Amino acid sequence: MGETPYFIWKDIDSRSMGVKVLAYPPRIHPKERVEYVTIPGKSGDIAIKEGKHIYDAYTRPMELRNCCGFDIEKVRKWLTGQGKMIYGCEPDRVYHVDLSAVNQYDYFVRGIWCCTLQMRTQPLKERLYNISETLTDAGTIKNTGDVEAFPVIIATPNLGATTMEITVNNRTLTIRNVTGAVRIDCDAEEVSDLARTELYTKESGGPFPILLPGDNEFDGSGWISLEIFKNELFL
Repeated sequence: MGETPYFIWKDIDSRSMGVKVLAYPPRIHPKERVEYVTIPGKSGDIAIKEGKHIYDAYTRPMELRNCCGFDIEKVRKWLTGQGKMIYGCEPDRVYHVDLSAVNQYDYFVRGIWCCTLQMRTQPLKERLYNISETLTDAGTIKNTGDVEAFPVIIATPNLGATTMEITVNNRTLTIRNVTGAVRIDCDAEEVSDLARTELYTKESGGPFPILLPGDNEFDGSGWISLEIFKNELFL
């Protein structure tokens, strides 16, 4: 027999709440955000994409019931709000989900209730455990995700270096007046100390690194190591 179907919501395993998964949600490829424009005198229409890798959120169902002896009211209060969801059928992926929709619990028999849980789901999912790689010289970092990723980079300067240049795919971020290792948050476009108590963003210039799907070439000067937390995203 295989593993009992389950999910994890608010860091709580459904099995510990006495919730049985009758059917996992379907796998869905999110819809690209597209506007269709009709051109006068031209048959059909043309699709205008809002941007690269821009997708709409979607709603998908999961079939559940409680096990005999478990309080359905505790289950109902638990399955609310917004947060991170992990499904037993994809245990290494994290979805961002909203359970604010009206969900109906139908009485089945002897204290057992059934529910089709409606889950508003964001289109991009994360790894359960963020993968990091370290470079001590120029090299290649592979983004195995489906879209662009915005990494967090821990950059350690060479002994005596006061400036670091971090070049990714021929785009260079320069950090000046360096006194020690720095944390580069490429999503927030923020440079700070490792404890995140002091900001050095004003000492930086140039584009923050982006990891394209596939291979990404790293180079630069003034650093002895780069620890790159890739923050890969998947459809």
